[in-house]
Amino acid sequence: MRASGKTSFCNVIGNGQWSEDVVPTVAFSYRQIRRGNIKFKVWDVAGQSKYRTLWERYCQGVNAIVFVVDSS
Repeated sequence: MRASGKTSFCNVIGNGQWSEDVVPTVAFSYRQIRRGNIKFKVWDVAGQSKYRTLWERYCQGVNAIVFVVDSS
């Protein structure tokens, strides 16, 4: 899932902005997004294989997981 567009997806749903100049996420990035009366807590986790052992930590107690995959 490296370089699949996870951070770009988070930027678009968070502030409506798209950028081609996104640097790779190191470990994780966290943000809260509010849409109407719904609040999302978004963990943008790094896709590099050396960080994959950390993924489980960010999945505990969540209601949903969104996987972003580049199918090209």
